[in-house]
Amino acid sequence: MPKIILVIGTPGAGKTSIMEGITHGGHSKIYKIVNMGTEMLKEIKNKQMKRDRIRKELSASEILRIRSKVLNGINKMHGNIVIDTHASVKAGNKIIPGFSFAELASLNKVIGIIYVDAEAKDISARRLKDKSREREMESIAEIKMHQSINLSFAVAYSASLNVPMYIVKNQQEMLNKAITDTSNILKSTFGE
Repeated sequence: MPKIILVIGTPGAGKTSIMEGITHGGHSKIYKIVNMGTEMLKEIKNKQMKRDRIRKELSASEILRIRSKVLNGINKMHGNIVIDTHASVKAGNKIIPGFSFAELASLNKVIGIIYVDAEAKDISARRLKDKSREREMESIAEIKMHQSINLSFAVAYSASLNVPMYIVKNQQEMLNKAITDTSNILKSTFGE
């Protein structure tokens, strides 16, 4: 049975960049890092679909069905699993939770949550620079509101699972510090 740590936050906060840094730092033998969006895209099996189009082109019931399949696959894994995902995603004025409480409860052994945060202005700048993704373009005020919603989801997930939540600040030009901070949390939480 796997031990799982969720790494969540607002799109553009730098979760995936931190996870890539941990992987390149040689920790990929210690942790299996699973990106929910990538895994959901594999389940869709539509070569034309892009990750950021999932929330816009699929119905809520279809998203739930696909997410359930991915979570079932994660439950069959062994070892230390890090799930890189969003606390919620925004599609226009619609907020889609990253997980329902039932989905969280279905995961075998979540032992902690890491919430990655950044300044709203930095998130905005990162989204503008990232040409590989189709991210929501929002004002600083909208990003701050989404951050507040995501932090609320993170706290609710932590409380519902009765597991600790850690906050990692991914400040501009300080990615290496965020990678080190996250790596230290993973090591201590997994007991490495």
